[in-house]
Parts: sequence; structure tokens; C-alpha cells
Amino acid sequence: MDVSSILRQFDQEMRIDPPPEVGLHYELRDGIVRVTNHATYIIYSKLSVAGIDQAIAGEARYVASRGRSVEWKVYGHDEPRGLSARLAAHGFAPDEPETLIALDLRDPPAAVTGRDVMIRRIHDEAGLRDLIAVQTAVFERDHSGVADEFRTRLTDPTLGLYVAYSDGTPVAAGRLSLPPGRSFAGLWGGRNAVRFPQARDLSRAGR
Repeated sequence: MDVSSILRQFDQEMRIDPPPEVGLHYELRDGIVRVTNHATYIIYSKLSVAGIDQAIAGEARYVASRGRSVEWKVYGHDEPRGLSARLAAHGFAPDEPETLIALDLRDPPAAVTGRDVMIRRIHDEAGLRDLIAVQTAVFERDHSGVADEFRTRLTDPTLGLYVAYSDGTPVAAGRLSLPPGRSFAGLWGGRNAVRFPQARDLSRAGR
């Protein structure tokens, strides 16, 4: 597995030229890719060491002038080195880390679930109720509001909705986004019911 090549491809397909998505607006400005909907995110930046402080301060002013906050996504291989420290110096506070993983399908694990766990892709109202119930329990707030969005996409090939059952009881849920024309997927969920022992953590690659 060529980690550097995977990271370059990920940056190009998902950050520099991100896939279109309903409700999202992308902007490229001075080496920064910004995405906005109800919030604002910096999903990619290519800054010089000399101009990093000016760029960060400018971005903070830009979103503040529009009455917004901004989340700046920083990956372990991002340049210039020390970007996280410079963001902190400008008042940015780190969130919990997220992970980019890759699984070599030429040598997959023999099993990825316990014997009593079954993962189902849901296509009906009953499965959707189970997914919402799991998310509500995990995040300790009502998630029924997303039911309408998911209900219209139960047969959408670019979105997979999954529920894990243990002895028939829903215990975990997640969704898999599969943007057309891209080599990468987005995996979102409240809890990991499955462990992938051979998956490789790429979040620190390139350091």
C-alpha cells in the first residue's frame, strides 16, 4: 500500500476538487477551499510559511464579517508543518481527532464482526426507525429530524444506510456516502460496531 499516493489522490478527489453535494457551496480563494452550508469549513489549504499567519487571520475576518464561525480541517500530512500550532495561535481550538483509514482489499481480514452481530443495509421504514433509534440513543438527542432526508434516499446508490443488530437488537448504525466518480467514501456513525484489525490509520501519514 503506497500511503503517499493514496493521500495525494484523496486530497485531489475529496479536498481540492470535492464532489458536488446538494446544499453545499464550494469556494476556492488564495489556496483555500471553503465549503459552506449552515456552517463554514476549510477542507483544504495550501499556504506558504511566509503567508500562513496572514491567510489564517484573513479567513477568520472573512467568516466573522458574515456572522459565522469556521472549522479548519487539518490532516497529518498537510503543509506547511506546524499549521495546527499557527491556527491555535490565532484562537482556533482543536476538536476531537478524526481518522482517515484504508483497508487493503487484496488481503482483507477473515472476519469483521462477532458471531452475534449482523449488519444490514436498510431499505425500508422499519430499518430507518432502528437507525434513528440508535442515533438518538448514542448522541442523547432526538435525531428523528433526519428521517425525512433518509427516507427519500433509501434506494439511492450513492448512500448506504446500515444498522448492526446483536441478537436482533439494533446496537449501532452508520451511513456510507459514495460520491460518483471518486475513489473514496465517507463513513459516518454514532458507534463502531465493527473493528477492522488490518485497516491502516493514515491520519498521521506523511509526518
